[in-house]
Amino acid sequence: MNLSTRLLALSALFGGAVLSTSAIAADLKVPNQFPTIQAAIDASNPGDKIRISPGTYDEDLRLENRQDLALKGDDGVFVRSLFAVGSDEIAIKEITFTASVAAGPAANTQALIIACEQLDLRFCRFEGENTPGLAIQVSSVTIRDTAFAGPSDAGLFLEATQATVSRATFEPGNDLFLSVCDGVLVEESEMTGMQAFIAGSENVTFLDNTFEGSRLSLDLLSGFVVDSNRFIGGENAIHLLECSQGVISGNRVKKTVGTSIVLEDSQDVLVKKNKVKASGAVGLLLDVNSASNVIKKNVVKKSAGFDLIDDNGQNKLVKNVFGTADD
Repeated sequence: MNLSTRLLALSALFGGAVLSTSAIAADLKVPNQFPTIQAAIDASNPGDKIRISPGTYDEDLRLENRQDLALKGDDGVFVRSLFAVGSDEIAIKEITFTASVAAGPAANTQALIIACEQLDLRFCRFEGENTPGLAIQVSSVTIRDTAFAGPSDAGLFLEATQATVSRATFEPGNDLFLSVCDGVLVEESEMTGMQAFIAGSENVTFLDNTFEGSRLSLDLLSGFVVDSNRFIGGENAIHLLECSQGVISGNRVKKTVGTSIVLEDSQDVLVKKNKVKASGAVGLLLDVNSASNVIKKNVVKKSAGFDLIDDNGQNKLVKNVFGTADD
C-alpha cells in the first residue's frame, strides 16, 4: 500500500483527523504544468514549491497572503518584478529580476516586499534600471549569494527586525540602505563603487566585507560592530555620525581619497587594532563633539595630512602607532 492510499484509509478510519493527500506539499512546474509563474502561485497551497524552467517570463509577480511557499528557478530564469504583501515563510531562489517595464504595486522597483514574515532569498540577481532593486519591510529576512547589479541609485533598501546579508555583491551605483533595524549582520560581501548607509538602528554588525571605492556610513546607531573589513580607495572608509556604544576593530583601510575613519558627534566607541595606510587627508579624525571614545592599538601611517586629529581632547589614546612614533 503506497503512502497516499494509507493516508486516505487512515483519514476515513479516524473521521478525517489525518491530513488528506490534498494537504501534501506539491511541486508545481512552470511551464510544464502551469503556463505562467503567477498561475502556479495562484494555485499553490502552504508547503508547495514552484519549480521554474529556464526562460524569460514577462510577468509582474504578486504574492499576497501566501504562507510557506518556495519559488525556485533553474539555470537562467528572468522575471520582470515581484510584489509580496502579508506573506510568511517565503523562499525565492535562483531568479533574476529585470524590471524592464515594471508596473503595478512594484512599479519603479524590481521587488517590493512589505508586511511579511520570514523571507529567504538566495542566488538571485537584481539588474533592472528601476530604483531600488529590492525594497523590504519584514520581520525576518535572510539574503545570501545575491547580486545587485542594475544602474540604480539603491540596490537594497531594508527595514527589518532581524536580517542577515551574506556573500552579497553590490556593483557600482547599487547602494545598501538599512533603516530602523534591530539585529542585522552583513558579512562576507563585496561592495564596489557604492555606499552602505545605516541609520536609526541597533545591534548592527559588518563583518569580513570588502569595500572597494565604497563608504560605510553609520548614523544614529547604538550597539554596533564593524570588524575585519577591508577598505580600498573611495572618499572615506568609515564615517560615524551621532553613534555610541560601538566597536570598530581589526579593519584594513588604505588609499582613501579623503579621511579614512571619522567619528562625528559620537561617544563611547572603541576603535581598536585597525590598520590605516596612505589616507588622502587624515587617517583618523575625532571631531570636537566626539568624546569618551577609546582609541587603542591602531596603526595609522603615511597620511597625506595628519595621521590623527583629536579636536575634543577628551578621548583615551592607548598604545597606538601614528607615523613612526607611538602615542
